[in-house]
Amino acid sequence: MQDRFVLTKGEYPLASAHWICEDERWALPEADVCIEVCDSLHLRKGLFSTSTFFYASCRDLFVASSSWLEVVNMLRSYGIPVSVDPCYVWQYLQSQCPLTNKTFCSGIYTLRSGEEVDQNFNSEPKAVLNEYVPEKLSGLWSTPDLRELLAASLQGVAFERTAFHLSAGLDSSILVILARESNPGSSIRSFTCKTLGRGAGDELRNVQKLACDYHLDLNVYDFSEVDVLLVGKRLIDAINYPIAHPSHLTRFLLDEAIAAENIDCIVTGRGADESLAGYQWHLPKYADPNMHKNRVSATARELLCLIFKENRESASFRKWLKDDPIGLGDRLQYDWWTIFESWNLIERRLEVFLNLKYLNPFLNRNLIKELFTIPKSNLVSKNILKNYLREYFRDTYPSYILEHPKHGLTIDINAYLMNYSSQEIIDAIFIDSQFAQEHLCRKEIEKLVNKTLTKTEKYGWQIWSLYLCSLASQKWGSGIL
Repeated sequence: MQDRFVLTKGEYPLASAHWICEDERWALPEADVCIEVCDSLHLRKGLFSTSTFFYASCRDLFVASSSWLEVVNMLRSYGIPVSVDPCYVWQYLQSQCPLTNKTFCSGIYTLRSGEEVDQNFNSEPKAVLNEYVPEKLSGLWSTPDLRELLAASLQGVAFERTAFHLSAGLDSSILVILARESNPGSSIRSFTCKTLGRGAGDELRNVQKLACDYHLDLNVYDFSEVDVLLVGKRLIDAINYPIAHPSHLTRFLLDEAIAAENIDCIVTGRGADESLAGYQWHLPKYADPNMHKNRVSATARELLCLIFKENRESASFRKWLKDDPIGLGDRLQYDWWTIFESWNLIERRLEVFLNLKYLNPFLNRNLIKELFTIPKSNLVSKNILKNYLREYFRDTYPSYILEHPKHGLTIDINAYLMNYSSQEIIDAIFIDSQFAQEHLCRKEIEKLVNKTLTKTEKYGWQIWSLYLCSLASQKWGSGIL
């Protein structure tokens, strides 16, 4: 049974057994969420929570759940219409991971990690995102023992039913190395994949060498002939949400295959980029507000104005509007508020759909708090990302891992779209899609598709995103639109 919280104005809340109530304070421990019921509602979510939580208030009704679709269905059950929010779709296309509490449907919001919200009935929520401020250190800074902290997260792992994601990146590599060090006789099952175009397959030689050197049982799945339009439908069914980056598609394909191998738990390197500065926009030059904005912008405003029938532009990250440099701490915090949240949605839904658990050692709260104490000058050295991680394990990493640029478990959507005609792609987006027909300019989308198929431009990600939104329109039909 899915958790749910329902409050009608003037009445006592109706909540599923997942909730715990004490003195008008309702807690959902598994999501690290609490709701205080008084004259208004006060919602609060713990920092670094990897769970999802959604809520909506309409008329004299307030509903909430860790499932977005459950909130949609509750609103519908009370006769409240739910419609697609084109402003959110614009924001998603603009930045992939928008800094917003809005979701695909108008009036349904997500409660983000560290966020506090005051909510009155039938009004917009007043939300405050809290930054994590580490405790002030007394005396000299103490180097976090990464080896001990990461190894502690792997203690008690049942290796016979556990899978390790493996790319040639620093994060997944160090986890399998530490697992091997502490479990010299165990079978350690690692998994990666090959895809079309630029992506995970580019790192396969180093992954295979790592598996050989550390005696890992490596499985390599070949996704080079995947029908992405067909898989897109399966993905929507799995996550019950219409937005997913191509990297999320790779995770879905890989983890779906892993789950079929009698696996209960998947260990990932997720979280290291946000804590230890692993993205390109963590380099010093991106302290320039314009450079940072351009780097995290996936689609130009001019193109969005052509794609959409109406301008749906929203407010930008406030630090982009000033001339002051954006410090590394602010850029890291931005990623916690955006990229971290987008992956929470995907992982939580895949856990339910695939009946497995994810173990993310770099997202262990004790580890995160330690990492936040590291001076920002130690995270990036000149133009070397994840400098602290590199230096800490320099004597542990093989040279071919330290020296190889990471691609990660990504997928090149542009390469897969070459398997379709322009008409097939356009039909997949527009036929039976009220969203596409109402909000998108067909001729401009046709231009994007044709430029991509002729390799004059690369708009695969935008085409893929619009396709998923259209799938959602078709899947839920008039019930959601």
